[in-house]
Amino acid sequence: MEPINSNQLSNQYPPLDLAEIKSQPLKLIKITSLMAVQSSFLGLHILLPMFSPIHAMWRFLAVLKAKRLSSSL
Repeated sequence: MEPINSNQLSNQYPPLDLAEIKSQPLKLIKITSLMAVQSSFLGLHILLPMFSPIHAMWRFLAVLKAKRLSSSL
């Protein structure tokens, strides 16, 4: 087990690597969906099916872009 840096909380998870994304594709989809729901942005957009981790990542980036655009208005 790696030591925890002072600026890292004990409940933070390390970033997913490519092997983990391929072995557990639903984990990334779940994380992406939860983040989109928590931001309360494009609620109906996340109800559409997500077929792959890449697809989920593109949706997540679209939500971030839309959120940035709305906050700049």
